[in-house]
Amino acid sequence: MSVYSSEMFVFLDETGADRINTLRKYGYSLRGKPMRSYNVLMRGERIPGIACISMAGLLDIMIVHGTTDGSTFYKFIQTHLLPHLMPFNGSNPHSVVVMDNCAIHHVDSIVKSINDENLIPIDIQPIDNKKDKVIVKDLITPGYIKTLLLGNNKTACILFRFNKEIKDFKYAEPDLDKRIKLSTIHASKGLQYDIVHVPNYIFFRNAANNIESDDKFNEHMNLCYVALSRAKETLLLD
Repeated sequence: MSVYSSEMFVFLDETGADRINTLRKYGYSLRGKPMRSYNVLMRGERIPGIACISMAGLLDIMIVHGTTDGSTFYKFIQTHLLPHLMPFNGSNPHSVVVMDNCAIHHVDSIVKSINDENLIPIDIQPIDNKKDKVIVKDLITPGYIKTLLLGNNKTACILFRFNKEIKDFKYAEPDLDKRIKLSTIHASKGLQYDIVHVPNYIFFRNAANNIESDDKFNEHMNLCYVALSRAKETLLLD
């Protein structure tokens, strides 16, 4: 992906709206006062649509009445997407099409339409749930991690926020399996392990709700991202 500039990408996907999912799920209120929310009991008619966007913003959208299938998606490609695209020559904007691996995207006529325009289609492959998984439990122990390491050469790491937490953990677990590495989140940047455990992540993530400074909030969320993206196969959260 690094060989393409951001201006070359066009992303497309299906979307939809009804009376319920157009309501805000989160909100704000004055300090010390509860937030009021109003809910709609009837979902109403769902209105699906297909849209394409680029770095410049929304390029086009087609509202669909009924189910979105391969023929509907093909119509969107012909009438709404192709007019915005340019042939791929290594530098033209809007010349690389990015879409997920949905079955209706694999209709032969759709692939042919994109190839005939000398464009580059890119599929975003779904996560293989047999290999990549997130496990959330009330308490994850080193013994549980050890069972995941049995019979293979996988690597494992437990991530902490501070060095002091590592020292306390070593004191509490003197017989820790040597295959399980202990590290701070900062020190793990650029590294990956087959199995990663982030202790007390839920508390750590929710702590962002009490941060008032935008800079500190962004720093906190970036740290959360680093922690969650260190796992190659299995991410353990408690």
